[in-house]
Amino acid sequence: MRHNSFLGIHTRRALARFGFDFITWQTIRRCTTTLVGSEHGGWSIPLPLLKPGSLCYLVGAGEDISCDLELSRLGHAVYIFDPTPRSIRYVKEHTDGKIHFSPVGVWSNNETKRFYTPKDPAHVSHSILNLQKTEAYFDAPCKTIRTLMEENGHTALDLLKLDIEGAEYEVVDSILRDRIPVRVLCVEFDELRNPLEGHYYGGYLERIRSVAKRLAENGFRLIKADKSNFTFLGPTA
Repeated sequence: MRHNSFLGIHTRRALARFGFDFITWQTIRRCTTTLVGSEHGGWSIPLPLLKPGSLCYLVGAGEDISCDLELSRLGHAVYIFDPTPRSIRYVKEHTDGKIHFSPVGVWSNNETKRFYTPKDPAHVSHSILNLQKTEAYFDAPCKTIRTLMEENGHTALDLLKLDIEGAEYEVVDSILRDRIPVRVLCVEFDELRNPLEGHYYGGYLERIRSVAKRLAENGFRLIKADKSNFTFLGPTA
């Protein structure tokens, strides 16, 4: 993949030593984070900033909810959202009544969207943007973060995780548009693994840097960059 070129890896590592992330072109603020969950499905989270009973929205479950389960074990209120049939079965088999689950997608508007299958049938993650350029899909209802919060009676989020196969651009913009209070934001920029189009500097890298810039302009600060996973502190953190 393009971002894993010799220049990309070594440039990013060199800049990271000085507190700068090459992908988002953002300064990495100093903040202690902990990997919550498995090595594959875990996320770097500043746990001291989450008080007991913190409200966590985790969008995109796949077949690894180790982070979700650990947050619940720590006493936080966990809400999972994923419309993928395999993910629905997996979540129901691995959770109890403490975790709230909704089989819906998340998007920038309330509407039905197509979720395209991955190329490898062994994989579970489907993509509204069709990052892997396949033909098979399923339709599922999607809602905005604002709508989901209104339905659940919530006014602010302590943690929001977005692992949604390219839909993160639209959803992040909707969060900024709707002025959703988010204390900690975890985002996977999936085009680093499956570029939709465009070359390194002219396509997906520009899209990632553009949304990172908009986050920064709205008070979000980058505190962790690990491969394709990024953790930001919101303006109220």
